[in-house]
Amino acid sequence: MYLGFQSFKNLREFGRTTAQIRKDQYQQRYKNTSVEAMLANIRFISKNEFDQNQFLEQVNVAADMIHQAKRLVFIGALFPLSLSLDMAEDLLNTGKAVIYNQLFTDFGIRRFEKGALIIIPTLTGNFIPANVPGFLDQVKSFPLLFLSKREIRKIPCQQFNLIQLPNLNQSNQSNLILLETYNLIKYMYFNKYIYL
Repeated sequence: MYLGFQSFKNLREFGRTTAQIRKDQYQQRYKNTSVEAMLANIRFISKNEFDQNQFLEQVNVAADMIHQAKRLVFIGALFPLSLSLDMAEDLLNTGKAVIYNQLFTDFGIRRFEKGALIIIPTLTGNFIPANVPGFLDQVKSFPLLFLSKREIRKIPCQQFNLIQLPNLNQSNQSNLILLETYNLIKYMYFNKYIYL
């Protein structure tokens, strides 16, 4: 008995079938939307002007970084990390390994192999791991992707990308913008690399 299945073969087949069903769901979901519709949602939620071309370029770079990465490492405070669970699950189903690390003092990044992408969602910018002793030494050989409302100075690393989210004072709307930004990243990633 393997996790409730009669054989490992049955477990493996269940995993394959489930992954294919999920991929079909993604394809259906993203067939009925567009970049323009997602941007319209972000504009509606934010009610603030922002440079949409720059935003889209940053999101496009993020999709490319995810494609190039062997493993995605999400680091940050608990709530912003929890908002990335849907994205992580979808990327797991496309074959990306995903790790969460909420530790503030010892990131253990050195144990990750080359090719890991470090993703840091920090809406307020209060969780800036660059302030943690030793962080800069650990990340210099990895690409970094930040998602934040605040400007973050470039950190010396393999590749740096900041997705500058529209700045809001209300956290609930900021959370919605982060979720919609994750959807936009997935949309671009799936359209460029999964459903060619």
